[in-house]
Order: sequence, then C-alpha cells, then structure tokens
Amino acid sequence: MARRHPTRSRLGNRRRRRQDGVKFRLEASRWLDPFPWIDGTLPEKIVFAELVRQGFYFVFQGDFPKVDRYVQVTAEDPGFQPDFVLPEWKIIFDPFGDYHHSKEEARASDARKLIFYEAKGYEFIHPWSSDIERYGGGWVLAQSKRLYGPPMFPLDPEDQRYKLTPGYRLGAHVGAGLAGLRATNRKRARPKAPILRPSR
Repeated sequence: MARRHPTRSRLGNRRRRRQDGVKFRLEASRWLDPFPWIDGTLPEKIVFAELVRQGFYFVFQGDFPKVDRYVQVTAEDPGFQPDFVLPEWKIIFDPFGDYHHSKEEARASDARKLIFYEAKGYEFIHPWSSDIERYGGGWVLAQSKRLYGPPMFPLDPEDQRYKLTPGYRLGAHVGAGLAGLRATNRKRARPKAPILRPSR
C-alpha cells in the first residue's frame, strides 16, 4: 500500500476546512515585555517601553526631591514617588491602579498629589491601568499637551549622561509598586484549607 505524502495530506486538510465555511478566529497576541529585568506592574512596563521606543528621557520611580533638581522643593514636601518624570518637559506620568486609586483615602491623596505637582509647574497625567492595557503606551503619551514640542528645560550633567545611554534613569523605588501589589494580593487571597491528617 502506497503511503501518502504528509505535506499533501496537510494541504488537503486545509483546503477541506476552508470549503466547510468555518471561520477561524485569530487571538490577539499578548504584549511582550522588552525590559523583563526591570520590575514594575504591567501598565508601568507598557508606558516604560513606549517612552524608550519614542526616545524620551525619563526617570522611573524616584523620589520627587531627588528626581527634581530643577525646582526648589519646600519643607512641606509630602514625599510622593512619581512613576515617570520627564524633566525636560516637566511632565509626570503616574498610572493609577483601578482598585487601589478608587478607594476614598487614595482619592484624597491623589488630589493632594495633583495640587502639589501642578504647583511645582508639572503637567500631571494619571491614566487608569485598564485604559493603558486597552489603548497602549502611545495613547498615554498622547494625553500630554507639552510632550511633542521642543524640550522646555535643560538637563543637569548627570541626566545628560543617562540620556545618552541607556536613555532613562532608574530611581530608588523601582519595583515598589509591584511589591505593594503582591502584598495586597496576598492579603486578598483565600486562606489555605487546613490539612487533615488521620490521628494515630
């Protein structure tokens, strides 16, 4: 008995399936992190990758006074840790988690943050995490009115060095949001069922 050629049988199967009128649905590919060695939540990583892709210099998760050498920070500084600071344009991108930032105490803190950053001359953009995952990092950057004009403020020598390579600077709190997210998820997790062992 002659064996059929495997490639021909596969082609025949494909042709038969196409004639059946069955439509195949392609699934959207999951976003792949181009910087897996840098800690952060998924929305933060999407914005991080887009800023690098478009060539904007930024500081990722640093203290506000350390990040901002260009503005005099007063003694009443609340110690906020913005996710992304673009010092050449004075823009802050701070993705808000849908669950945490919808709580009453978080909303009060976010209102103080908005007032503080705007008083220091920053444009403060705080997209929801679900919107970032749905629309992507390009959509987040498009929310800024300042970003696509020429740089407004000069960088200090240290930041100029980071701008040349790698194009961003990591702050002292990289991964802090991710650690908080993990801790919250551990608290919300169901307790493990007790293990019953027979008595001897």
